[in-house]
Amino acid sequence: MGANIGSKRRRRETYWQRWYKNHPRISIYLNREEYETLKKLSDELGLSYREIILNAIDATEKIKHAYNEAYEKAINDIVNAKISEDVLRKHGVMYLHCAICGKPLEGYIIPLNGPFPSYIRYLTIKHNIHHEYHDKETKVTKHD
Repeated sequence: MGANIGSKRRRRETYWQRWYKNHPRISIYLNREEYETLKKLSDELGLSYREIILNAIDATEKIKHAYNEAYEKAINDIVNAKISEDVLRKHGVMYLHCAICGKPLEGYIIPLNGPFPSYIRYLTIKHNIHHEYHDKETKVTKHD
């Protein structure tokens, strides 16, 4: 007798089972007005509903990417802007000052009034917030 008697046969996945596993179905419900709009757009553009949705996803990703780039550029422009302290004071804010040299830390702005400015200045000194160039150590030679 054969050695395979009593052993379970493993069924292999069919092509369609693999395809369905890798291509999940998405169903959406639209009201009549939304459906008619989608149908009209499909007819006008000559695209399937799937193509319209994929194009919308692609456009949304591009908008998101452009928004993130613009946001990063705006933040960098603000941080790198060299605005005089007089102009800032007119708007009720001022630069945070270095704990070592007392010069302004450009790009770090705090309000002039309220309870926070004095506390922020206290924390600046306590945590030794300073310009990067103060970190460069000078080599000192000891003479014995």
